[in-house]
Amino acid sequence: MKIRLYGLAVLMLVLSTCAKDSREKLFELRFNNLQFTIPAGLNTFQSYYFPFSPLATNIQPQLDAFNLTAADIGGIYPAYARITALDNNIDLNFIDEVSIRICGINEANCRLEVFYLEPVPFNAGRELRLQPGLADGQSILLDENFKIEVVLRRLRNISPLSIDCSFEFGFEVSR
Repeated sequence: MKIRLYGLAVLMLVLSTCAKDSREKLFELRFNNLQFTIPAGLNTFQSYYFPFSPLATNIQPQLDAFNLTAADIGGIYPAYARITALDNNIDLNFIDEVSIRICGINEANCRLEVFYLEPVPFNAGRELRLQPGLADGQSILLDENFKIEVVLRRLRNISPLSIDCSFEFGFEVSR
């Protein structure tokens, strides 16, 4: 009897904490076909940064197309990110941690983490699907341009070869 009451109490607690996401998706900002090269022989004791700058947000044409203004936007949240080795014979499992950060075009260091993968699975293969963070990038992505960095924070092994990679990501613009 006590077990049933305890189970019922836990179930009620779980159900009461569930809340529906109140955000209304307006549109997506997509960034495709970015490329970078991971050099051969990177050691395991350093972090490596691959910046992309400047990237155009192209948010104003999207706002115009939907008859919206910047004031209508409640947030711009990470939706998806993927890094793919362009050579089919290369696995990215030598990487242990990946972080993707954004910042304003004039900032020296990007600090707002929007995507991550920690740890990278040992069977990752040639594609890393990163987890979206909870950060709201509205303060950065409402500008015309921004900077993004792919950060390899930790490597499991020395990078085996020079690896050409494709990087794509997107953000969800919500009311």
